[in-house]
Amino acid sequence: MTSVRVLILAMLVVIGCSSESGSPPAGTTSGTAMAESSPDVDGFMPIDANDLVLFHPPTEKGSLNVSQDGDSILLQGDARGYLHSKKPYRDFTLRLDVRWPNTAELPEDERANANTGMLVFITGADKIWPKCLEVQGKWSELGHIKSNAKDVTVEVRDDQAARERARKPVGEWNSLEIVAKDGALTSILNGVKIAESDPTELREGRIGFQAERFDVEFRNVRIREE
Repeated sequence: MTSVRVLILAMLVVIGCSSESGSPPAGTTSGTAMAESSPDVDGFMPIDANDLVLFHPPTEKGSLNVSQDGDSILLQGDARGYLHSKKPYRDFTLRLDVRWPNTAELPEDERANANTGMLVFITGADKIWPKCLEVQGKWSELGHIKSNAKDVTVEVRDDQAARERARKPVGEWNSLEIVAKDGALTSILNGVKIAESDPTELREGRIGFQAERFDVEFRNVRIREE
């Protein structure tokens, strides 16, 4: 009987050790693995709301909220502000789709003013608006490159005919690609190059996504550092 008890105890110890191992059962994914992002086949990393910080200054009256539904990030409210990355970027390619989901409710003559922007090389303190360059998201100027700093001048070559040819109507998804290389920017709208800029003193910084008192939605946001 003693030898039987010893054998049973040994079997219980083995079973207990197996159940406490770190490997998940077959066909499941551990919580850590589910939380980690991985690059796609082209090396792009997804960006979602958890990777971004909402800046809504108290001086801006009104509300501004951010939510996520699948691969879409929605900035909603009647105040100005922006989402910005937690880390700075230098040389990169940023891809995203953008639209204004509620423009059908606007008078037709106001729809072309539907506004947002992609902020590049955010430097220094957060404010409205920070020191940075911007790739315009405003529908009438989609893809234009400008400076948001009084002390930074940027030389830009812009193709209005290409913009009008490539741009989809207000309320539909438009795809943007922004390439940053050695401080120079290139913007591509729905596969068509729209603008390119010469380098400025701004070469590295956070990226951001503007709210300009229009509900705006960003989808499939992803970035590849070069």
